[in-house]
Amino acid sequence: MNRHTFLSNANVQRSPIQQLSGSKVDTDGEESPFLVVTQHTEIVEPKKRVARSSNENCTCCAENYHITLQDIGWQQWVLSPTEFDIKVCRGQCNESLSYFTINYQRIINSFYKVNKHLQRPGCNTWTPRCKAETYKELRMLYLGKDGTVFDQVISNMIIDSCKCM
Repeated sequence: MNRHTFLSNANVQRSPIQQLSGSKVDTDGEESPFLVVTQHTEIVEPKKRVARSSNENCTCCAENYHITLQDIGWQQWVLSPTEFDIKVCRGQCNESLSYFTINYQRIINSFYKVNKHLQRPGCNTWTPRCKAETYKELRMLYLGKDGTVFDQVISNMIIDSCKCM
């Protein structure tokens, strides 16, 4: 499959028409039902991936990252899109910045700072990490196990925003 092709092929199978009780379906004449499948091929130039920032003190944020189906091994069963932009949460979370918003963790950290003898050996206090806060959906056209083509909007596929948690 060409990695620049939006939709490379479609598999359409003809199956017998089942009649509803009491209705007649013409399966041979001019009034017989039919399906028209149109294939459009769109050439898309690949986008360059975003390089990791060399600044290790960057603030938590969602950075764009371009992937193809080949990158994740889905090219055999996902028809469309063949490539898309996701986001990756990157950056540092600093307690002194107003990121320390989880009150429970603030209490636990304060407790262990005062009562170091109660902390388990080898366990550090909790520190905020840059993680996904909200997600977006992605519409996908894919093949089921039996070759059926599905068009579905799948939730939580792309990071929308990141937050120190």
